[in-house]
Amino acid sequence: MTVIRVGEIVKGNKNPVLNVSPEWESLVNLLSKKKYDSKDKELLAVLAISQTEMQYKKFMIKALVVLDRIDSSMDGLIADWNEDDLEIRDEDFKHLFSKEEFSLIKKVGFEDHMEKHEDEFPDLFQDNLLLSFYPSKKKGMLIWRRLTIPFIESYDSLSTFQKVILHFITAQLLISWESSCVHMGKMLIEDWDIEEIAEWFNKVWPIYTK
Repeated sequence: MTVIRVGEIVKGNKNPVLNVSPEWESLVNLLSKKKYDSKDKELLAVLAISQTEMQYKKFMIKALVVLDRIDSSMDGLIADWNEDDLEIRDEDFKHLFSKEEFSLIKKVGFEDHMEKHEDEFPDLFQDNLLLSFYPSKKKGMLIWRRLTIPFIESYDSLSTFQKVILHFITAQLLISWESSCVHMGKMLIEDWDIEEIAEWFNKVWPIYTK
């Protein structure tokens, strides 16, 4: 039986400040050992379990990079998670930024807060996502937001599976992200169909835009 890798926040308790609730930890253990009847459900489980990883932002970014071709990218994305391959390169996101913005991006660390640069770059976080719901301004979150916007703008053309992935990934930007993982985890454990998951999850966890 293939077991999905569990991130170090749960497994090693290396970061108690970010440690998860007993309810979510119990679900993670069930999800990691469950046999899935489809690759898309397995990927949703991987996306949920990935929130136990301190570098979860990098995996969310990797998922957004391939969201436009997700049907052919599921195996690779699942393998990346299980092999702990979370590497991303600034150069891969150059197209998301102006020349001046990208010069800044290359100079700062992935976990650096970007608020101190907003006087010089006031448009860094001026996108369609509401900051009141998605308040983090770390560099990783900025890349994440920039990758998300095109999918929001072309939302009607996305497949059901793409939409539920987009809603789940965006929900991880919320302060209440863990509840979204619990909801997703319970539906997967109960073997809901993808269409049923999407209909319920997308309604309960909308994307908050201007």
